[in-house]
Amino acid sequence: MESQVQQLRQAFRSGRSRPLRFRLQQLEALRRMVQECEKDILAAIAADLCKSEFNAYSQEVITVLGEIDLMLGNLHEWVTAKPVKKNLLTMLDEAYVQPEPLGVILIIGAWNYPFVLTMQPLVGAIAAGNAVIIKPSELSENTSKILAKLLPQYLDQDLYAVVNGGVEETTELLKQRFDHILYTGNAAVGKIVMEAAAKHLTPVTLELGGKSPCYIDKDCDLDIVCRRITWGKYMNCGQTCIAPDYILCEASLQNQIVQKIKETVKEFYGENIKESPDYERIINLRHFKRIRSLLEGQKIAFGGETDEATRYIAPTILTDVDPETRVMQEEIFGPVLPIVPVKNADEAINFINEREKPLALYVFSHNNEVPVGWELIMENIVLILFLIIVPVY
Repeated sequence: MESQVQQLRQAFRSGRSRPLRFRLQQLEALRRMVQECEKDILAAIAADLCKSEFNAYSQEVITVLGEIDLMLGNLHEWVTAKPVKKNLLTMLDEAYVQPEPLGVILIIGAWNYPFVLTMQPLVGAIAAGNAVIIKPSELSENTSKILAKLLPQYLDQDLYAVVNGGVEETTELLKQRFDHILYTGNAAVGKIVMEAAAKHLTPVTLELGGKSPCYIDKDCDLDIVCRRITWGKYMNCGQTCIAPDYILCEASLQNQIVQKIKETVKEFYGENIKESPDYERIINLRHFKRIRSLLEGQKIAFGGETDEATRYIAPTILTDVDPETRVMQEEIFGPVLPIVPVKNADEAINFINEREKPLALYVFSHNNEVPVGWELIMENIVLILFLIIVPVY
C-alpha cells in the first residue's frame, strides 16, 4: 500500500494532474467509460442489490453523468484565480485566491449505492486536480470488480488507482498519509477513519447515516405524505442513508398512515412484492439477519415477511413502538418503518433532541407555523429537509 501511495504522490508532484486541459480530458474519458460500459455497470449493480436497469440508471448512473457535465461546464471558471479585497497589509500587493489541488486523495466508497457514491467524489477529486486511490466497498463485490476493471482502461493509471479488498486492505490504506479522505458509511467506521486521519492531521469528509426522523402533522394531505414516505423509505429496500428511519405522529393518525402506505406499496410493487423487478434485496446475509432481528417483539401492522435464501424482507410497518426497544436504538437501514406516537410537535422535537444527531429531518404539514417550532431542533440536525406539503404536487 505504501509504495502505491508513493507512486501516486510522485505522479502528482510531477504536475501532470494540474493543467485544466488534463482534468477536462480525464473527466471526458470518465464520461465515455460510463456511456460505453453502461450495460456492464448496470449488470454489476443488479448482481449486488437485485436492482432493475431502470432503478440502477436513474438512481446512480444518471447522477454520475450529471456530475461530470457540471464539472465540464464550470471547471474553467472554478479554477480561475479570484481577486480579493485588499487591506492594510496587502494594499501594495496583488491579492487573489487561487484554488489548488490538495494532493493524493483516498475515497472509501459505500455498498448501498456502490457506483454513484464512489464515482461522485472521484469526479470532484479529478476536477480539482488531485491524484486518487479509490477503495470500493467489498460488500458490493460485483460493482467493485467492474470499477477495478474499467477505470484503468479510461483514466491515467499513474494518478488514479483502485484498491479492492476488505477490512485488512482498508486498515492498511488508513495507515498511509493522504491529503484528504472521503468516507461514506456508518458512524462506527467513520470514527475509525477520523482517528486514523488525525495521526497525520488529514482533513476528512464523512457522509454518515443516522436515525432520520419523519414528523407528520395532523394538518396535512396524508395521501401525498404517505406516497412520498413510501418512495423514500422502501427505495433500494430501505438501504438509503437519508431514508426516513421512523415516523413521529399523533396516535390518532397511525391507522390511517398504515393503510395509505399499504395501498401505495401495492401500487408501487404490485400484489406480489417479492416478484417485483423494482424491489431490491438486502446486500448480504449478515445485514439480513440484523434487520430481521429488529422485528422481534414488535407489533407488525403491515409486512414482516422474510426469505433468508433470497435476502428478501418485505416493506414493513411497526406501530406503537416503544422508544427503548432495539429498533429505535440503531439505524435500521432496511425496509422496516416504526411509528412512535407523540402528543404534539413539541414532544416530537424533544424526542429527537434527546437522541444522537440524525442525517436528515422530514416535516410534513400544511400549517406554516409548524416549521417555525422546528427551528429549536436545527442546531442538532446535520441536514434539515422541510418537506412542507403545500399546494405544489
